[in-house]
Amino acid sequence: MTCNDATEFVSALCDGETIPREAAEHIGACKACQAVLTEYLEIGTELRRVASLAAPEAVRPLSLKRKRGPMRAFWQTGWESMRIPRFAFATLLVGIVALSLSLALAKVHAKVNAHGEGNVVMLTVAVNHGRPYPCPLSTVDNRQAQCDRGEGFLSGHVSYRIRLISKEKDGVKLGVRAGFFFRGDTRGVADLPEREYFYEPGETLEIEVAGAGPLTLSGEWMDYMPYFGAMNLENNLEPGPDELRVISPVLLKAKEVVIDFGGSSVSARGKGSVDYFYVPGDGLYEFSLSQLPGAIQGHAENNRLTFTVDGQLLTLITGAPIARGDEVWVLHTAHVKPADHSVIGTEHVNHLVPRKKAND
Repeated sequence: MTCNDATEFVSALCDGETIPREAAEHIGACKACQAVLTEYLEIGTELRRVASLAAPEAVRPLSLKRKRGPMRAFWQTGWESMRIPRFAFATLLVGIVALSLSLALAKVHAKVNAHGEGNVVMLTVAVNHGRPYPCPLSTVDNRQAQCDRGEGFLSGHVSYRIRLISKEKDGVKLGVRAGFFFRGDTRGVADLPEREYFYEPGETLEIEVAGAGPLTLSGEWMDYMPYFGAMNLENNLEPGPDELRVISPVLLKAKEVVIDFGGSSVSARGKGSVDYFYVPGDGLYEFSLSQLPGAIQGHAENNRLTFTVDGQLLTLITGAPIARGDEVWVLHTAHVKPADHSVIGTEHVNHLVPRKKAND
């Protein structure tokens, strides 16, 4: 069970409900989930403090000589007879109230977001009902209002660019460029006409791409831009056994920045998959866990990959560990031009040679 899976059970605990054994074990052992509980406590306590400052009348002091009725209040029984420190028991009572208050606010916040009050539309996009990839679009920052991606097939590749044009009532207006390109086609997604669509988060939008099937969009509102927005990490920073992960890459040659892909990320999974990116004026870089014809061996350590091209040391820095092992093969081809702009993507090794020959 992941922290995302356990989130609703943290809320259920705050509601006083019984949760599944697996969720209880995860929350008991997970520092992140326990931190959420602590945060609920702190927020609730602060709300009660602020509310006390704004109270129109002073709260009457408690009288310790007050006559007790035949039925003792729960807090009185615990205060006097429970075998735990009185301060700890008092803190427990305050914590229960605080957690309930903060949970109520969280539920209201979630309901508001569901009706379009977020500032990020977290889309997931799938080509021909394949694996979906995240595409977060900000409604307040134009620099984060677009996502580009390419996906390779036997006879060519699909490229798409999705741009948030404006926020509308109950949804957003999107500008979409998407097309299928046969191998050897020198056009890029920028050469395609942009089509406009209205999208309401929570719904599904299908856009037909000739030769490749539908482009399926689904998504929801969020109130923040996720750091790993361009790929689904499932809350796990450790790459899989056959995974080559390139997150928010920055390529350095000596101390100069060659390319900075910002929040763009790709992940090659399985034997034969290759991560690549194209830098206008510098050529194509391809990264693989298997040796490629003509490739040189690089050294991966945590989130850095170092390799040498034409006697110059290059360093690829990413936002998370790149691979489980330290051997990554790098193939640099200078004289290709798959597009007029920088491109990042994932492809199968069998597709690389025909594309290069077509662009030599």
